[in-house]
Amino acid sequence: MNKVELSEIELEDSEFDYGDESTIYKVKNRDSLYKAWLSKKDIEKNNTKRDIVENKVRKLESLSEKKGIFAYIVKPEELVTIDDTYTGYQMEYFDGEKLDKYLKYRDTVILLKKLRETLIKLNNNDVKCFDLNYSNVLYRKEDDEIIFKIIDIDNMMVDDLSMDLYPPFIAKYLHAGGKLDEKAMIYALNHLSITLLSMFDSRLTPNPYIPRYNRKLAKFSELIDRPKVDSLIDNEYIIDSYNENDNLTRTLI
Repeated sequence: MNKVELSEIELEDSEFDYGDESTIYKVKNRDSLYKAWLSKKDIEKNNTKRDIVENKVRKLESLSEKKGIFAYIVKPEELVTIDDTYTGYQMEYFDGEKLDKYLKYRDTVILLKKLRETLIKLNNNDVKCFDLNYSNVLYRKEDDEIIFKIIDIDNMMVDDLSMDLYPPFIAKYLHAGGKLDEKAMIYALNHLSITLLSMFDSRLTPNPYIPRYNRKLAKFSELIDRPKVDSLIDNEYIIDSYNENDNLTRTLI
């Protein structure tokens, strides 16, 4: 990947967004974002993130050389430095909404099914995405079609390079004895699926008086926050129990 000095980039004055490990800015006159891991103050303080940053840089360099994956994830463009110290990177700007905005039931099911196929395709390219949440998947509709991309690319597992920060649900899975493999990927998508689908389907909520009881759905819901390795929660996709044409068109809770 090419490198560029931060002083050569013209950024918008205010922050565009935040992540657990970063601050994100829009780049002026370009459809790009700058994701900053380190500030100049961090560098002057002899920051302790050196190993983490090095791991992220290696992952981005590997991602940039892979073919056929940028239909699903945002593309890294340039690494950014201050005096030859890596501070972050520029990436493609994808104009979309976070998953907590305006999603209808039908669109939710379609998106989750597409996301499952995306995770499989990424895995076939030695890219695993476990940090699936409201903020890390952006979507929009074009002519009634759901378009989306995964955006938190520097915290993915790429080749043999690890994640840098585990979301709480993945930390629980690892504590239960799980590994960062295909089973964890299934669990991660199930966690997101239950989070989104519970807004429409009361069977996924902890309510003892729910109608239309379904033992399999109840088991998924039971295991999502108390994961058991090599069980239903990391072997089957809950989204396979749903059809976008089901009569779940309004919030039931």
